Amino acid sequence: MVSARNEVDNRADTTCLGTNFRLVEDSGMVCNVNGFHGSFEPIKDVPIARGATAYHDPKTGRKYLIFINQGLFFGDKMDHSLWNPNQIRHYHIPVSDDIYDETREFGINHPDVFLPFETEGATVFLKSFRPTKDQLDDPSYIHIELTDPKREWDPHKIVMGLRDRSVQSVGIIGPSGDEDELLGESEAAFGGISDCYVPAKFINRIIKSAVISPDLDEPQRLRISELASTPRRVTVSSTGVQPSDPFSSGRKTRVQPERLGKLFGISLDKAKRMMDMCTFRGVSRQMHPGGTGISRRFPKSSARFRSEEPKLQAKFYMDWVSSNVKSVHDDSGAFFIGHSSYVECYPRPRRTSKDAARALSDFMVDVGTPSRLQVDSAPEFTGHKTEFVDLTKRKGIDVSYAEPHRHEMGPLDTQIREVKKKWQEDKCTLDVPRRLWNYGCKYYSTVRQIVPLEGRRTGWEETHGTSPDLDEMTDFGFYDLVWYYKGSGHASLGDDAKDLGRYLGISRKVGAGICYFILTREGNVISESTVMHVTEEQMRNPDIKSKVDTFNSEVKAKLAEEDHIIPIEEGMDSIDDTGRRDFAHLLQLAQDGNESPTGNGNSAEMETAYKSNVDDVLTSDKEEMEQLDKLIGAKIKMETPEGVTKTGTVKKRAIDDSGRGVGTHNSNTLLDTRQFEVEFDDGTYERYQANVIAENIYSQTDDEGRETLLLDEIYGHRSDGNAIPITRGYTTDRNGRPRRKITTAGWHIKVRWKDGSTDELPLSVVKESNPIELAEYATVAGIQEEPAFKWWVSHALRTRNRIIKKARVIKKTAKYWRTRSKFGIELPHSVKEAYELDEKNGNTFWRDALKKEMGNVKIAFRAHEKHTYDEVKRGLAKELIGYTEIECHIVFDIKLDFTRKARFVAGGHKAEAPTCMTYSSVVSRDSVRLAFMIAALNDLDVSSTDIGNAYLNAECREKVWFKAGLECGEEDEGKVMIITRALYGLKSSGAAWRAMFSDFIINQLDFRSTIVDQDVYLRKSYYQDENGTTTPYYELLLVYVDDVLLVSKDPETVMKKIGETFRLKEGFDKPVTYLGAETFEHVNSDGRKSWALGSGKYVKNVVQQVKDMLEEDGTPLKTSGSKARRDQVGPLHPDYKPELDTSDLLDADLHARYQQIVGMLRWAVEIGRVDIQVDVAIMSQYLAAPRKGHLEAVYGIIRYLDNRPDRRLMMSATKVDNPKEIEDLFNTEANWKEFYGEVQEEDPAGMPEPLGNPVKIRTYLDADHAGNVVTRRSHTGIMIFVNNALIVQYSKKQNTVESATFGAEMLCEWRET
Repeated sequence: MVSARNEVDNRADTTCLGTNFRLVEDSGMVCNVNGFHGSFEPIKDVPIARGATAYHDPKTGRKYLIFINQGLFFGDKMDHSLWNPNQIRHYHIPVSDDIYDETREFGINHPDVFLPFETEGATVFLKSFRPTKDQLDDPSYIHIELTDPKREWDPHKIVMGLRDRSVQSVGIIGPSGDEDELLGESEAAFGGISDCYVPAKFINRIIKSAVISPDLDEPQRLRISELASTPRRVTVSSTGVQPSDPFSSGRKTRVQPERLGKLFGISLDKAKRMMDMCTFRGVSRQMHPGGTGISRRFPKSSARFRSEEPKLQAKFYMDWVSSNVKSVHDDSGAFFIGHSSYVECYPRPRRTSKDAARALSDFMVDVGTPSRLQVDSAPEFTGHKTEFVDLTKRKGIDVSYAEPHRHEMGPLDTQIREVKKKWQEDKCTLDVPRRLWNYGCKYYSTVRQIVPLEGRRTGWEETHGTSPDLDEMTDFGFYDLVWYYKGSGHASLGDDAKDLGRYLGISRKVGAGICYFILTREGNVISESTVMHVTEEQMRNPDIKSKVDTFNSEVKAKLAEEDHIIPIEEGMDSIDDTGRRDFAHLLQLAQDGNESPTGNGNSAEMETAYKSNVDDVLTSDKEEMEQLDKLIGAKIKMETPEGVTKTGTVKKRAIDDSGRGVGTHNSNTLLDTRQFEVEFDDGTYERYQANVIAENIYSQTDDEGRETLLLDEIYGHRSDGNAIPITRGYTTDRNGRPRRKITTAGWHIKVRWKDGSTDELPLSVVKESNPIELAEYATVAGIQEEPAFKWWVSHALRTRNRIIKKARVIKKTAKYWRTRSKFGIELPHSVKEAYELDEKNGNTFWRDALKKEMGNVKIAFRAHEKHTYDEVKRGLAKELIGYTEIECHIVFDIKLDFTRKARFVAGGHKAEAPTCMTYSSVVSRDSVRLAFMIAALNDLDVSSTDIGNAYLNAECREKVWFKAGLECGEEDEGKVMIITRALYGLKSSGAAWRAMFSDFIINQLDFRSTIVDQDVYLRKSYYQDENGTTTPYYELLLVYVDDVLLVSKDPETVMKKIGETFRLKEGFDKPVTYLGAETFEHVNSDGRKSWALGSGKYVKNVVQQVKDMLEEDGTPLKTSGSKARRDQVGPLHPDYKPELDTSDLLDADLHARYQQIVGMLRWAVEIGRVDIQVDVAIMSQYLAAPRKGHLEAVYGIIRYLDNRPDRRLMMSATKVDNPKEIEDLFNTEANWKEFYGEVQEEDPAGMPEPLGNPVKIRTYLDADHAGNVVTRRSHTGIMIFVNNALIVQYSKKQNTVESATFGAEMLCEWRET
């Protein structure tokens, strides 16, 4: 490792890169380097290059690669490097090489790391070393740029800022924020003692503190930015109540956590934390002498009137966001300034440098002067001698610029997104005119400052260093209906002195008292301090209710937006764009209740979205996989080197300099080396390989692709109009007694997850996953009496303490599996959403999946052209009398390889169909085992296939129709469609398909159904052996819905004939799995082949699920330790008697777990784990009321499986002779004719001719006597073998009590026959 100094040298007009630098990129340019004295010979042809050196932070241990652009590369020719500090400063990175300057840190203050200088004698330096090639590519190294990679560095032409050596100019912002005044050094020094010694500051403070009472007939319309220099007369103010409601129940109330939760849209726990972190002492009150109950309020602190601008050490960001509509003050957008925990909003009429400078000036007055500020490369932030650039230079602000065409505003983007999201939500739910966006965004920016952060203090405290005061923020909620008193020209405070208005926020820069922004009926916004709520009692007054309706109508008319629309460039961020679909449809959801599952009711822009959906169908999933980058749009979570988890979205494929995609595609996603660009929520971009992204997604989802979410808080709710009202919340039973209705319909709950994302979920979903939190929220929100809550909330709260205590013991956390995404990719719930996701992600994945599906199902229905939908609904279509209308919709899914899938499904639950039309049989598992044994017995091949879109091949048995949605194409949307084929979802589709396919098998393939199992078909065929002998045998065809298993000498011929009529999904081949069991071809010791059925994958999955359950409980599955476990050789301990278990009964959650585990174990038995059959059968007897001991016993069976996961059931055809002692029991030489005469054994009617090798059937049966020591009932066990293959196993408790072993075994034998 080559280590050397980087010496700071102003005489070196360009940075020189020595032995501790590695050449990264040669610019192709060279120059001659002269020494500091003219007598030295110049060094010729020194390359100008980009170099890198490595630095390890000794304090944090982090590793950095420092890049110098446009440096003179000497390499090993120079044993140290020379850094020109002015070249670094030119890139807006502060450098302090003055060790005597105590006001600044000694070193380079880069935004990502502080590089401390060392000294030796008079030399200032930083040590670093030359990185290896591997270290240059090492992702653990953080890359930082010290010099400008874009702008040319010419030390002879560069113009550096100059300062007056005699008088240092210090700028302060005046009252309006438009003009600067200059202070000398002496005045600045005296100002450090008190503002009174600085005339300019003293006058400024007096002006701001003055209370002026202008004689105005009408309130003035003022811009928010102008209010700082235009105080109004202040009179009195009221306390406010019920901030989240449009009017209040009274005029005064105390601040409670419930009220804060409603006001700011946060949970009760967060509201309590907020009260602990904030104060309510920031105002003083004086009661009005007239006894009106109105109090005058004055700020105790003069902090908001300060003219000083504190220096802020944190890095801030500044960005412009446009609006689709002009505000009431003609603002076209807003400048947002903030960082990860703090944001301020400054609406402005234009996006100019002057407006940007005014916004930054207001921020410095309101908050302070940022030491570091990052902006993008937009014109308003750049340009020589522009207002913004001049202001930042005067204030000593270190400005850095994001890369062109890459929007990287870091944490500010998250703040802006949340502000816009809250504005969009309340704009829709409160019906706020869009032109008030400037007040809405400013209000919600303030709310973001005072709400506690996750695991941290408030953003206000982290930025200002003081606790925020909530007193003035808790008076009203945004857009609350209020009375305001028109103070000018009125001798009293009677009714004639007040008028209706809407609260829009705090007017902080007006007067000495607390003023509020009020929207008047004329559409103007004024500042008033005499404000009161409109109470519920007043709203019950018809006259006032009429005034309110008139007021709302007048405001809507005055603030109509038709003449104020601003065209927004495509792709540009806007106030009304939250980046989420949820709020785009919020108003429609609130009105309509829910979205149409068929995708009907599309907006105008979607009319031409899907013109052709039945052509160009992709031939296979493999072709689709090779053509499309299916990872685009996926959500991932990556952990930074600092341990912070960031959420990002895969945006696009990464390309190289030639425009080609980086990396190589592989059908196995984990071997795919293609690179993608990921945009994180903080605005940064990173490149990741496809295999890294896929591994990240798989690690964060379960086997079905579901993402597990942990609830942070419940912050809101809505009713969609389908909820049962309180007046209809009861029904009566047969005895006339009232009974509560059990319902959850019509309610939607707004939740926020631990990862910061939000969702609106049905009440039933949240009640299932988080009942206690939902019950508490319902009580706080005052909706606990609603029928959907009344029947369960009180019980949940009564059991809360027990549940909480249990949760603390077992560390159990309720979970919710996200249903709007799978494998990190957002799932659409309608066709319209699918198109919007494609447009958002810049691809056609969902559109192609729809085209593929609709191309397959288009034969299932036909358009009824004679009548329109409305005419059919009115009964004018005689041809459709007797037909039932149903709904059809698209079900969207994502496969394991991220391929998008769409399935067209009919809502068959709305159509009535008799049982005779719906019953459909399937092949039994015993027949499947027997078929595998016969294949081994007669040396036959086995092949399987899956028929695609099987139901669509059968005619529809029901008379049903539906209204076509967008998925049917533009030309058919809205038409009446008659279903002609058996669609998935119809009750009769399964039976129709079975009948149709059975007819094909019998009439086209010449098979015939067997009597014992109607889904096993056989036909006589022939083959020639090695000697040319023709031998007859039976081919077997087994059908389970659309899964076909064929046993034959020549399966290819039959399979190809099936493929001529039906579409085979993936062709045909030897089976790998069938009906849930793994299938294996095995070679016996005698060289003959046989088949085996395995359950290893399923068993391992079951064991892992149970382990995950126990990990959540904090009690992992134990496999060793206690004597009981060491002595346990079978699934259950031999001495364990579950009927004698007297442990506590399980609660509801563990009861459900017990049933779930036993159900999984029973399926494991079904697919081949016969070694646990008896034990599972015994434990199945306690499904109704299991105890803790029973659950531990079931865990014991899981431990047994964990130690023996891979067991296979051999379908061996080896013939096994009976033992001699059994053969000797039968007298083969006896003459039975004397007893029975000349008789023959009767064969079953229609029995086929016996062909093939013979078999021997053996039955084993037994019963324990009084196995259950409590009920004295015995347990039966039966096994039936054909040759050496187990075909049937049976285990069940007997229904009667037998007095002796003989009786129990006789019942067992009777059951076997």
